[in-house]
Amino acid sequence: MPITLSNTDFEILRLCSENRETPVNLASHLDIEPNYASTELTKLRRQDFIERPGPASNSGMNQTTKLGEFVLLKRDKYEHERTELFMVLVRRTSERADEFNIEPEDVLCYSSEAVRICQQIRPLTIENVAESIDDDLSRMQNAIIYMYDAWFYDLLETEPWEGEVALTERGHTVATADADTAQELHEEVYG
Repeated sequence: MPITLSNTDFEILRLCSENRETPVNLASHLDIEPNYASTELTKLRRQDFIERPGPASNSGMNQTTKLGEFVLLKRDKYEHERTELFMVLVRRTSERADEFNIEPEDVLCYSSEAVRICQQIRPLTIENVAESIDDDLSRMQNAIIYMYDAWFYDLLETEPWEGEVALTERGHTVATADADTAQELHEEVYG
């Protein structure tokens, strides 16, 4: 089961992104107990969002990893009810970035369904996406997942659950690409 991230976790990521921090310093900055700061740091290290920089592994210093920086960048996309999907997209984005030797924030999308809805569905609403899906049993659930995927990668102007949404400039890049899958899209854009 994926971890949930609290506002404190995001603040720890932010602070460890700006400077190397110890649990005591984090506790002071965030007005929390040092033991709680240590517990949260351990949780974030297990997810590879925080690391202990060298040279001494027991220095007590902590800094945000590249993956942690991406999580921090996507903070506005994080919703407790979609934690699992958020974490899956974070991990898959990291893998896709490594595959194409690009930064995680340069990944355009993960699923081929996000490509399809950007290219084909108008007006772009969850309901219209659901109608375009063959599987009757999971139609609405899958539509929400595909729209969240597009929103996570900044292909949509607004949150997809607010009715009709417009594509961003990135979304238009995806919509006009001569690609049917996310793999083909990234090959076209990044070679």
